[in-house]
Amino acid sequence: MKILDFPEPFPNNLSRALNIALTPTIFFFNFMDYTDSASVCLVTVMFYYSLSQSEFRLGLISLLAIFVRQNNVIWILYLIIYRIISDHRKQIMVPKSLLSHFVSIIKILFAHKWQILRQNKIQILVVAIFLGFIKVFNKGRLVFGDHEHHEMKLHPNQLLYLSLFCFLNLPITIGEYWNSINAFFQRIYVSRHSLATFLFLMSISIILVDKYTLVHPFITDDNRHYTFYIYRYIIKNKFLRYALTMVYAFAFHFLYKQVVKNELKLLKFILWLGATFGYICLSELV
Repeated sequence: MKILDFPEPFPNNLSRALNIALTPTIFFFNFMDYTDSASVCLVTVMFYYSLSQSEFRLGLISLLAIFVRQNNVIWILYLIIYRIISDHRKQIMVPKSLLSHFVSIIKILFAHKWQILRQNKIQILVVAIFLGFIKVFNKGRLVFGDHEHHEMKLHPNQLLYLSLFCFLNLPITIGEYWNSINAFFQRIYVSRHSLATFLFLMSISIILVDKYTLVHPFITDDNRHYTFYIYRYIIKNKFLRYALTMVYAFAFHFLYKQVVKNELKLLKFILWLGATFGYICLSELV
């Protein structure tokens, strides 16, 4: 979100693209013939063309993104809602409660439905074709390929792993990291609200780790993946598994403070969190 929040091309976009492509956890999969890197690339391009309002290119890339990885349909829907929020932010962000912002979005959907349909007609067509394909050729099942090993399962712990990944890969300098971490611990020390938030997040993390730690057979059986070693030396160890809940709580709180600077960004963060949950938390695989 923070890396790609730019409306026009900038000279350092190449370095940003390289930063994403060479992220160690993604770079690894370039050599495994997986679709992870291609999927990240296409979703990134989708986001860029959505910001630049290049409708035909956005539609074409959306189609390619779904072809590469079917659950990218979630990011197509995300971008449609993201654009609605961005285009109507003055109406949505009139000073009021967070719940009222969501009510405003629903009202805008009905009040400007034809305009929204015209703006996003190619993306909506891509989604409709995808749903038709599932109905006709995949017997209505959302899972493609090997159904036995790719069953849909609730796995909210993925958000915990993601929070740590995002913390380690934020596009900020070491100095900014250090200042932000210092500020975080100072807030916890002097603010009861910050301390309560941290303890609440840690409590949620403990519950999730206790109830939803799922391990797919692919992770335990294939030592070519670094996730095999993460499981073997960290997740499998009960003490470390629960000790990490403090790290997850800190990472999520840190990510929130880095990204959310105002109510509009909070709304977009909630939208991103919802889309991310749909994308990664309905599968057992990490």
